[in-house]
Amino acid sequence: MPVLAGLGQRGVQAAWIDRGNVRASIWTPSRGFDRPQTVGRGAAEVQLAVSDHDIFIAWRTARSGRNGVAGGGDVLVAGRSLSTHGFSRPRTVFRGYARDLRLDENHAGRAALAFGVVTSRGAGGTPLAEDGEMSLREPGRPFGPPVQLPSSTPPGDAPRVAVDDAGTATATWLSAGSAASSRQDVVFTQGTPGGSFGTPTIVGEAAGNRPPLVAAANQMTVVAWDNGAQYSELLLGNDNPPVLPGNPFRRAVGKRHP
Repeated sequence: MPVLAGLGQRGVQAAWIDRGNVRASIWTPSRGFDRPQTVGRGAAEVQLAVSDHDIFIAWRTARSGRNGVAGGGDVLVAGRSLSTHGFSRPRTVFRGYARDLRLDENHAGRAALAFGVVTSRGAGGTPLAEDGEMSLREPGRPFGPPVQLPSSTPPGDAPRVAVDDAGTATATWLSAGSAASSRQDVVFTQGTPGGSFGTPTIVGEAAGNRPPLVAAANQMTVVAWDNGAQYSELLLGNDNPPVLPGNPFRRAVGKRHP
């Protein structure tokens, strides 16, 4: 399935996978889609993010896992300035068994690339456990080496990520609870530019394996999850990030989204 990002008056940037090739094209009302550019090859997932200055496409390769089971692959990125058309040569951010990529970028160009890394497998190569990893980027610089997110409660799913206007990255995921349980803890952590990620905080319970969602804008971040009967939200004001001893956040519950 293609991913899309608005470019204002410049149109819409699209990225997709065509027979393993990462393809990119810009749509405008007057010309439709332009001629697609091949950005990378051997892809199994693709993500797209846009700032006021640049565009980044991230993807992972389809690497065969143990016993021939595909369980993830390397993570690569390519970018371009909004003033140019061609994407840069791909750069490898991670080598191994990554999967479930998530990419976000704020207006200034601070970006966060999150993914899960398979750490153990069961019979037939089925992934049993994974760590959450995050690569951060400062404006005008490449993505940094991935760091493992603090895992006092290990991720049971790859983290979702959002970057607010101040550059604070928020990652949220479901804890790896008991396989027999139908509910899992919702966990989040935040990292500031040039800093490290704080201790993960449990903020609620989710029903089944529905992952939480996160969005950020104007130095505010919302984490939302489905607890089965209704939805819950955590509103984070990043004017005092990210230490949480005094519960400096507001929480709201409401009707479940359809």
